[in-house]
Amino acid sequence: MTTCPDAPFRSGFVTLIGRPNAGKSTLLNALMGKKLAITSDTAQTTRHRFRAILNNENSQIVLVDTPGIHKPHDVLGEELNASAIEALDDIDVVALLIDASKPVGRGDEWVAQTIKGKRYKKILVLSKSDLVDPFTLDEQRKAALEKAAQARHERAELREKIKSGKVTLEEVLDSDDPIACRMKVSTLIESLPGYGKAKAAKIMDELGISATRRVKGLGARQREQLIEQLSK
Repeated sequence: MTTCPDAPFRSGFVTLIGRPNAGKSTLLNALMGKKLAITSDTAQTTRHRFRAILNNENSQIVLVDTPGIHKPHDVLGEELNASAIEALDDIDVVALLIDASKPVGRGDEWVAQTIKGKRYKKILVLSKSDLVDPFTLDEQRKAALEKAAQARHERAELREKIKSGKVTLEEVLDSDDPIACRMKVSTLIESLPGYGKAKAAKIMDELGISATRRVKGLGARQREQLIEQLSK
């Protein structure tokens, strides 16, 4: 790693995040110059957060490898997702890894949604680029940017419909649309007429709903309480 002798010493945390088998552990090993994290073609080989410290003359980087984020089908899957998301707390940079050898899909979009709006710096990493030709790699990069732009447009459109009353709270909570399901509960409340960040935060706190909770993650009781609270 290139260093600058005159630069002040800096340190920080960098979390590697992405879908299962996106190459996070492989990237960590490559950056460290040795095999520290287990790598395998089998998805979800990494089941715990793993930290490695990279030192040079004027910096120290704590690299955090995480389990792949995916649609959980069991308790283990839910725990792996929770572990990965918790690794996003109190960090400086997040590196989102997308497998360049595969089409950008909804899973990648969901992971990108997880880090949207956070204050830390974000880096997009196209992994496994050695498995594809330059043209395909460029197409993957364009596809990732187009998907992100499309998702932003759809989110803004849904928020506007909620704000104008064209879509009700109940309709959003009952919707199977991925954009609605992935919307943060706080964003949903803020989008309702007459509500803002302060009111939304107060309601979330009163109902014991996590600030990171998304619509699809609401329990039946939380859903009932939310509807009751916002119907007053």
